[in-house]
Amino acid sequence: MNGHATKFSLPRGGSDASATGDTESAREHVIEIPVKRGVIRQGGNEINLAILAGSWMVFDQVRLEGPKGVVEAPIRNVFIRDVRVADYETVDAGRRAQPLLIDVEHIGREPELSVRIDGKRIFTATVEQGRYRFEAPMPAVSAPTNSLYEILVDGDVLEKGEVRRSRQRLITPAEYVDTRIGTAHSRWMIAPGPWMPFGMVKLSPDNQNTGWQAGYDPSFENIGGFSHIHEWTMAGVSMMPTAGPLEIRQGRQGDPDSGYRSRFEKSTEQAPIA
Repeated sequence: MNGHATKFSLPRGGSDASATGDTESAREHVIEIPVKRGVIRQGGNEINLAILAGSWMVFDQVRLEGPKGVVEAPIRNVFIRDVRVADYETVDAGRRAQPLLIDVEHIGREPELSVRIDGKRIFTATVEQGRYRFEAPMPAVSAPTNSLYEILVDGDVLEKGEVRRSRQRLITPAEYVDTRIGTAHSRWMIAPGPWMPFGMVKLSPDNQNTGWQAGYDPSFENIGGFSHIHEWTMAGVSMMPTAGPLEIRQGRQGDPDSGYRSRFEKSTEQAPIA
């Protein structure tokens, strides 16, 4: 939920036939996930359900329960997931700008999204279906400055608030690249690493068990090593810096404590090109 993960080991089910609608031998298992304070935020919230190992699961129902007094926002053609100030600057029309990052989801029609900073319109776009992160170019400032922003959809104010602007570094095109795209259920030749064209060495992390999916998968929050070659049907020397007593087993992806694997925190994970 919003990037905060909770994992469960489920008991074995009755039969895979439940996926076809035959539930006579299915076994019910109720999962309750307490939501910690601060996880749910104002605006859009995202809940992902994933199976890391095993086969089919059939959900009888998925319910989100909360205390009385919780405010449910009305559904609009666009809803805002997140608004924050970028920690970088861009060049817009020959001038430096610090973007206001707006994470939005389009539901219906093609509404017009516009942004005002301190009463001045700085951005307008027609939102097509899908999810987007827009960069609204706020003029760069030389000293820390507080500003009021308004986000409008078809002329109506959808959200407003205050942001803190300050001098930031200029971003490079390489920093827009997300090297983790395509790594889910990946093979060894699809990995989040910076590779030179036709380079002999392709260094990237590996966190899956030995097999045809033996590269990097974002579902597992541990690293087994860093191989020097990621190519079709080829691997390379795996290296892993460690400290403490000698451990010669790498361990399993589902049990990082069974070897020298290293856990990492998904919320702070980075895989830049440079």
